[in-house]
Amino acid sequence: MNNNKTYYHLILDRSGSMSSCWHQTMIGWSEQIVKINQIAQENPDQEIYVSLCLFNDIIDFPEGILRVNTGEIPSIEKVKPNGGTALFDAIGLSIDKLEFVAGRDLNTEEASVVMIVLTDGHENASKRFSGEMIRKKMDALEKSGLWNIVFIGADFDITSTANYFNAKEKNRINFSKSDINIAFSVVNESLEHHIAEKKKGKINDTFFK
Repeated sequence: MNNNKTYYHLILDRSGSMSSCWHQTMIGWSEQIVKINQIAQENPDQEIYVSLCLFNDIIDFPEGILRVNTGEIPSIEKVKPNGGTALFDAIGLSIDKLEFVAGRDLNTEEASVVMIVLTDGHENASKRFSGEMIRKKMDALEKSGLWNIVFIGADFDITSTANYFNAKEKNRINFSKSDINIAFSVVNESLEHHIAEKKKGKINDTFFK
């Protein structure tokens, strides 16, 4: 298997309740990009692509999907958290976007996807996707063995949301908002491990060690 492409996609809650930890979130995202660049430099045989989805009542994909070290990764410094939580739409549209862009690589098993969902609350604003629609999408993707969809709760117990979507135990984690930088660090370590395992020809079906 020559699966040497990884699509890393962060779905980041920017609803009003995230205001209290947005500064730490900005730092975490900035430091994460530095770390992903480092991982790419240390593994030149691996191609890493990064994309971001920001969501409240509106779903936004700034800058599209960019290969690390070849494009300007979007900043979130000017983002002002507000509004509700269209969680289902953010996940559904993110899956659709990744399937469109990376579909050929995924169909030939030349790529894997790591999708991180970071939120501090329950769905309350989606218009296009229902929870059942997302669960069916996720079930199909997980069966391929090429997708890790991970849930992180910030001052929010993500358990019920993760259970509803049949997310694996090691694909979910909770942090306090004051420790959001630690959450990013844990993701960074797990992504580095994911890349290292791929170099051995293995794609783990869980993300956190």
